[in-house]
Amino acid sequence: MVLFASLSIITNYYLPLSGALGIRNMSGVNELVLDLSQVGSDSTIFDFLIKQFNFPDLYCRSWKGMEEHLFYDPKCRVPKILIVLNTDTFKSSYPNVFVKLYDWFQCFPSGSVVYR
Repeated sequence: MVLFASLSIITNYYLPLSGALGIRNMSGVNELVLDLSQVGSDSTIFDFLIKQFNFPDLYCRSWKGMEEHLFYDPKCRVPKILIVLNTDTFKSSYPNVFVKLYDWFQCFPSGSVVYR
């Protein structure tokens, strides 16, 4: 078993592995649209995000797991613009989940998330 001494080593090993697993590279994607009306309940938000961002099914379905997805492979995961649709309806239906989702969106580059 190999223990990694630094984050750069982990990142260097993770990126080639992600390509080997067939994970879609989103670095060339200009725009990704998330329609929150497709989320049927507060418990399905993680499945929705994993599917939309094409994350590997390696992390638990939690906000910490969502942060890890972006942390380990950020360039392949973040489109240049993220458009989030139906935010008002989602916010009124699932206010606690919306706050956590909004916090997660703060991990994205400034100005890249557009709410509609």
